[in-house]
Amino acid sequence: MLRKICFTLAGAALLAASLLTGGPAKASPDMQTITLNTGYNHPVQHKYAVAPNVGPLGPGVGPLDSFWTVVKEPSKASQVPRPANTINKHPAWAAAAGESQWISFSPNGSGPNMKGTYVYQKCFCLTKALWDNPEAIRRSSLDLTVRADDEFYVGLNKTPDPNDPASYLIKTGTSTGGYTGPAATLSVNGEKLLSLLRPGSNCLTVRVEDMGQVITGLNIEGSLTTTGIDGIASSASPNTPSQFAACSACGRTRPDRASDVRDDIKSAVRLGTPEE
Repeated sequence: MLRKICFTLAGAALLAASLLTGGPAKASPDMQTITLNTGYNHPVQHKYAVAPNVGPLGPGVGPLDSFWTVVKEPSKASQVPRPANTINKHPAWAAAAGESQWISFSPNGSGPNMKGTYVYQKCFCLTKALWDNPEAIRRSSLDLTVRADDEFYVGLNKTPDPNDPASYLIKTGTSTGGYTGPAATLSVNGEKLLSLLRPGSNCLTVRVEDMGQVITGLNIEGSLTTTGIDGIASSASPNTPSQFAACSACGRTRPDRASDVRDDIKSAVRLGTPEE
């Protein structure tokens, strides 16, 4: 079952002004961030703890990642969607970046008949307050560093297709993005970011191809940082009937970086469900 958590980042004064006047709120210089890392535990704002490597292959086993979902894998017998597994790195892999962990489709990143395509997804919401302020979106930034075993393609609100370059933003390079060596990097802002995002549910979708049939995994360190008011709001089901339904129904938790929200904001202002 897909799990949902809502990250409500609110500038109370600016949002109140917007609602009273009926117009879009002005962009604020305050930077507010949602973390898109794999293996990141949002309620405690820290990466999941993973056991040391075990056995000849490793890696060590960690808890399920409540915020990254396996939506496709080669085995027809497995149930999808389901939470991804956090795992310690294989001895041949580069270390997980920053506050992230490697994730995979199984507790040890391996299994029978594993060659093929794996699709992982993390969804979040844009509030109507931010969407009504395109300048705030233009001044925001999506930043990712990505590694995978063996190859990856990353799409935003599209399922990546290796045969369609328009469906993905970044892929494994000739010398970047593999399980060892430098990570592949992406930074998107301005009009490009505005064209990719949409109101309500947004999904970062990663296609990983396993060819070696030994072990597979994905590691991402990333964020979507907004300049503005009620920023970014949630992890949401990727196939909600209404773009806003899952977002407005979310419960409130701490923002990812509480220090980035003004100290005088004691509680978030939740928007009602916007008109379709």
